[in-house]
Amino acid sequence: MYKMTKKLRVVLLALMNVIAINGAQSQTIIASGTCFGLTWILTDDNDTTLTISGSGVMCDYYPNPMPWTAYANSIATIVIGDSVTDISNLAFWNCKNLISVTIGESVNQIGESKKVHDVIDVFSHCENLVSINVNSNNTFYTSENGIFFNKSKTLLIRYPAGKTDAHYTIPESVTRIGMKSYDETGIYTAPFSQCGNLISVTIPNSVQMIGNEAFRSCFNLTTVSIPNSVIYIGNGAFEMCFGLTSLTLPYIGVVPQANTSAYSGSLLLGIIFGSGGGVTQYYNATQYGMYYIPESLSQLTITNETKLPYGALYGCLMLKEVTLSNVVTLMGEKSLHGCIGLEHIYVQCDNPPAAYENTTFFGIDKYKCVLHVPVGSKNKYAVANGWKEFFNIQEGVGIAETDNHSPLRVYPNPTNGQLRVSGDILDSSDIRIYDVVGQVVYTSAVSAKSPEINISHLANGLYFLKIDNKTVKVIKQ
Repeated sequence: MYKMTKKLRVVLLALMNVIAINGAQSQTIIASGTCFGLTWILTDDNDTTLTISGSGVMCDYYPNPMPWTAYANSIATIVIGDSVTDISNLAFWNCKNLISVTIGESVNQIGESKKVHDVIDVFSHCENLVSINVNSNNTFYTSENGIFFNKSKTLLIRYPAGKTDAHYTIPESVTRIGMKSYDETGIYTAPFSQCGNLISVTIPNSVQMIGNEAFRSCFNLTTVSIPNSVIYIGNGAFEMCFGLTSLTLPYIGVVPQANTSAYSGSLLLGIIFGSGGGVTQYYNATQYGMYYIPESLSQLTITNETKLPYGALYGCLMLKEVTLSNVVTLMGEKSLHGCIGLEHIYVQCDNPPAAYENTTFFGIDKYKCVLHVPVGSKNKYAVANGWKEFFNIQEGVGIAETDNHSPLRVYPNPTNGQLRVSGDILDSSDIRIYDVVGQVVYTSAVSAKSPEINISHLANGLYFLKIDNKTVKVIKQ
């Protein structure tokens, strides 16, 4: 029996050696090296994997390339070992075919110790990256569905650019999108940059800050609604979002006007789209900036601005529709100057906000552009400075009611609670009503060809009623 066991052991050892040799042959080492106390090795095993192991901090080569940069286009998988504590800034920049990243349990810094570069661009230009997965024992970072957060999920660090989802809802735990803190406004991660598949993103009321270039190069993003909870929208947050058609903002500029001491370029619409473009915006009589406001942007809703700054929408030729909430008290000088494409202005204020004669609305076609005001306030607007320049002032008329070709009609509009909907409606349709920050506040199945809706429980303000692919603005008074 002993001899049989010994022979069996010899056979098993031989088999193990064969397996080990074959495994080594199937995992070809392409390149390797060291980085401070770390070792990196590039292997080819079905796909090309970069494994970084050892203990401590990753070497910072900036402004020189990382040692594996020559192989960047071939790397498909990256594995960060459990004893690595730091990932250098720009470490995986331009790994265009990178699909997945695994981050070990000891990583506690992502490019943040590098003083020479404000943007934490570890995963920039990784257009095919689908997932970032963090070891569950890591006490600094976490991931959910391949999306990278800090451990408490209050900071969204990176949404992989290669994810195929058309819509993403940001978790309600998030307070900052790609921005460390209000005091460190120069440190950001551009978390959604180059996410070409995203069409819309839902931003919850928990969010307070949106970092610089947060949604840069989201070419297919069409609709964005930023809630009133936000107090900082970074420079170039929507730079090169060339497909954006509808935007809802709590205010115009980087910060609310009350949070800045003087008129400046930070209070212009263009600042959140990035400087250097073809739209000129003046922020005082002599000073101006050039911005990349997309030509596709046709609808703008401002929900929490009390005083529209000087030149806020100056030169926005592309806008067709602007909606102002009922908190506006002042239309700043030249705030809508040169908006020659405007067809509709919706104002929810019973009393006309103060405006400047011949300057606030200069260049707008006052015959073509319809001014929509609350019921009972038309006569006030007809004699108010600035507003009296409009020839077509209408009380409480929804978008669909001004369009002879619209298949949907909602009335009365404005309403004190009861609505009736008529037009091209299927029995299988659902009715949804959204508030100005994109939250669903009412939903119901269609029960008749002219269904009645009771929204008396909703607060007064602006809403969007949607049936199938048709949307109508509704004002509750």
